[in-house]
Amino acid sequence: MNIENATISIAEVNCEVKETANNSVSCITGEVANSTIGKINISVSKEPITLENDTYFTYKNPEIYNFFPRKGITSGNTTITITGQNITFEGPNRYNISLCENDSCITCRFFQNELYKLDLQDSTIMCKTGNSTGPINLTELVVFIDTNTHFTLNETFQYLPDPTFEFVNETLNALESGGAKFTINGNGFNNVGQITVERVVEPCKVPSDNQALCQIPEKVPDQPNNQTVIVNFDGIARAFEINYVDDPSFERFDGVVDYNKESPITIKGKNILNGARFVDYKIQVGLDGKCLISKISMEFIICVPPKNVPRTNKSEVNTVRVIVEVGRIAVYIGDIQYQEDVKVLAIIAGVLAAALAIAVTIGILAVFVLKKKKRKAIKEFKMELMTREEMVRKASREEFADAQMTMKSIKSDLFTSKVPFCDYKTYVLRQLFPNQDITTNPLLHGLKISDEKKDVTETAIDNFKMLLSNKLFLKSLVQTIDRPSMLTIQEKAHFSSVLSISLIGNMTLFFDLIECLMVDIIRSANKKQQKVLFRRFESITLRLMVNWLQIGLYGQLTSNCGMQLFMLYKAVKTIVEMAPIDALTSNSKNTIAEEKLLKMRIEHQSFTLQIDLNGNSDKRYHVKVLDCDTISQVKQKCCEQIYKNNPSSKIPHNDELSLEWQEGRAGKLTLNDIDNTSERNNGMVCLNTLKHYMVKDNSRMALMYKQRDSHNVNVNSIAFQDESLASEDITLLVPENVECSELEGQKWHLSNLPDGRSNKDLDFGDIFLNRLFLTKLLLSECIDTTFENLIDPQSSSIPIRYFIGMLDKLGKNFGVDQDVLQSWKNECYATRVWAPLIGKPDILFDVSVPAYVEPCMDILRQVFVESFTQTAHKINKESPSQKLLFHKDIPRYRKLIGPFFIRLEPVTDNEFWSEMDEISDKQKLEPMRFSRQSALQQLYNLYIRKHKTKIINDLEDMEEATDLQLANKLEEVIKLMDESSVTC
Repeated sequence: MNIENATISIAEVNCEVKETANNSVSCITGEVANSTIGKINISVSKEPITLENDTYFTYKNPEIYNFFPRKGITSGNTTITITGQNITFEGPNRYNISLCENDSCITCRFFQNELYKLDLQDSTIMCKTGNSTGPINLTELVVFIDTNTHFTLNETFQYLPDPTFEFVNETLNALESGGAKFTINGNGFNNVGQITVERVVEPCKVPSDNQALCQIPEKVPDQPNNQTVIVNFDGIARAFEINYVDDPSFERFDGVVDYNKESPITIKGKNILNGARFVDYKIQVGLDGKCLISKISMEFIICVPPKNVPRTNKSEVNTVRVIVEVGRIAVYIGDIQYQEDVKVLAIIAGVLAAALAIAVTIGILAVFVLKKKKRKAIKEFKMELMTREEMVRKASREEFADAQMTMKSIKSDLFTSKVPFCDYKTYVLRQLFPNQDITTNPLLHGLKISDEKKDVTETAIDNFKMLLSNKLFLKSLVQTIDRPSMLTIQEKAHFSSVLSISLIGNMTLFFDLIECLMVDIIRSANKKQQKVLFRRFESITLRLMVNWLQIGLYGQLTSNCGMQLFMLYKAVKTIVEMAPIDALTSNSKNTIAEEKLLKMRIEHQSFTLQIDLNGNSDKRYHVKVLDCDTISQVKQKCCEQIYKNNPSSKIPHNDELSLEWQEGRAGKLTLNDIDNTSERNNGMVCLNTLKHYMVKDNSRMALMYKQRDSHNVNVNSIAFQDESLASEDITLLVPENVECSELEGQKWHLSNLPDGRSNKDLDFGDIFLNRLFLTKLLLSECIDTTFENLIDPQSSSIPIRYFIGMLDKLGKNFGVDQDVLQSWKNECYATRVWAPLIGKPDILFDVSVPAYVEPCMDILRQVFVESFTQTAHKINKESPSQKLLFHKDIPRYRKLIGPFFIRLEPVTDNEFWSEMDEISDKQKLEPMRFSRQSALQQLYNLYIRKHKTKIINDLEDMEEATDLQLANKLEEVIKLMDESSVTC
């Protein structure tokens, strides 16, 4: 076969043959109109050749969007990542990339790495910059793909001076296994794209422009201990002498070590500081605890484990493992066992005994005073006193029995394999538009545009979009709208939220806008105004700042802190639901909110039901319930067990389910909150409970999906039908001739008993305040873990760390007092970022927060915020109960706040802008994308059209925007938008 006469077509388009050799042929593809995939056809001398396997070729339409970093050193070799769509192509010599200024260009050499091969989205290519003769700004990125495809991106790349180094004539001692850190001092390290050490995968960290923190590689085997290690600063390589020494060794614990939560533990070993420093060591306790090192030497390490038991993977929840980590070494030392805390139980027992003694004493004194009364009165009083004493005794016994409960007994109920995070759109809308129905938010939907106005509308929107990509226009717009008396507080909040939505996908511009606005408000504030600058949440600038922080926090929440926040919410919900809850008032026995405390004795028993789902007996669920639970409460607990770890939106509502007792006295029996067997008194009806139906432990029941078209009635509800009353969690059966309005306020469950029924427990309601303390003790471990996680410098995201650093710079530039600057940080970090997520878990999680959990979460939110205040609030016996509950904990949390901000690792400009680009790219993906057209339309219709004269006048008066003619461009947009008259 003579392949010199070959002709090739791809997707029925001719491919011009250029070279034939060694039984191979090369061709240049022809042009196609659209992206397509086509079959390769080859013929020789007009005779088609059948290939062994059908081979297909893809025509792609590439686009270039961006590149980063935007700076590098003059010696070159900086790695530039170019982002776009359909830009990865196989084969050699496909790319010709240059950085140019006019006709002067420097080549950027294309290269492939493992990430390129795995780039399934076809969205990035990389190149290495060439060297420059000196510092220079190149204003264009030019990319040629093959011959005919050419892109020019008008963005500036800076060539900056090479770094300089401070050499120390010392040989570093290092562990043979490597992994320890060493510091390189010099200047200009922020100019370097990436600093790498040979044989080390992780690049060096650059905490400041004159310091790099690098990891030592492991020793090359069969080589002398004294070895040379090369560190690459992009195009510059520097050699460092390393003297490798033996790795440290550690002794195992002799059995399980008892830990009393006070004393430190000692870990023995050899050569501990031979090739590592104090800061290289980390001691892990359990799955998420840290042992704080207080002293270290060549032979031992002394450290203090956390006071609360960390999470563990052992069957004994109080036993946790201890692991010493240094460099690449992780050594299991043994286990420690936390001792049970009995002091708290003694305190509770003492308080209850004192309450009992006081009650008895009061009774005796009362008897003495009334001694001279008639015998009949004395006898009646004695009987009343005995009744009261017995009531106090019973209450004391019950409270003491409840005090035996610990987190150990409920940890199995808190286990979760999956956190039900909201999707990104839901999270953002709940942050920016609280208390609104997000499903009907127009920002999720496109514009309704008629065909005849489509062209003018798209032109108007595109021109408006161009204006909103200009920082000067945005700055002038915000400062105009933010003037006093222009908008109400609610309108400012809505404007800030809609503008934030329009800037999603361009987080870099968003931050630039916030920074220049904050500079202006800090510069214009006097000393007195600076103190309350971030406390008063009235300006659009501060709202935009908070929106930027919250929008950029989603990644950190889903990868790190979100789990701990969910565990806190779940712990509160689980502990509250373990005890009786009034279905109508939401008052509960277990709570930390006094206004929701059930101040009465409720005799109850807990037992387990065997639940079939929809009559399917193949799988049976074990559900823990209380005999005082209403039927709706039982159905809710069944759903939570059956649909465990599922989002709330995927769990059926009570109204869609019925509960069927398979072993009732009259056979199968459908249970309801109200039916014709319900107890009635003085015109009131009591909600049915499991005790009412005399359900026993291990009873078998079925949770059935209701048939909406069914007309069947059960034996207990003749002539009754389902009606939904005011309480959304309760489905009642009422007669057909009784209207729902007649039953309003005529129901009771545990409290609100009908007239004629006195509850003597209410007279001694304060004795039940100990329940607040007990609930707080059960939650204390989870609260401590969550709060410590939120103020852990290592878990803080890059945007937050950079923002805190920016506040430091602004405070220094404008001479802000240190206590005022600290209050700014506290207000931004605690009150604006984390407090909403603690108080309202449904912002981040797909959960339905019950009314009895909301006040508890709000108290924890207040405690977290108060921990960040700089002055302690005095308390007395008249202080609110939540302040009394946490008054010893808040000072302990407060001690962690100052070191937290000091220990935050600084973020370089390069790291920050790369992170902003990465977040922006993710926001542009379809599942996260909002309707920007709808956002722009709202901005125009609600604000710009209404205040267009003032906005245009301010643009004309803006000196730095004179050459850009922003006022004229806005007038053109207004004209086009008015012509289009688009509706959302």
